[in-house]
Amino acid sequence: MKKLPIIINNYRQIIEGNYIYIDKIPTRDGNSRDLLFSITTREIWV
Repeated sequence: MKKLPIIINNYRQIIEGNYIYIDKIPTRDGNSRDLLFSITTREIWV
């Protein structure tokens, strides 16, 4: 399945299947981490 990049809230999100890969989410310590958001369960996996 082709990955579809979507620009939302200045974050680059990749939709693939039932998941949205959200890249480089800033944290309080200034670092960034990748999050995986499930469309079906509405859960965010760190």
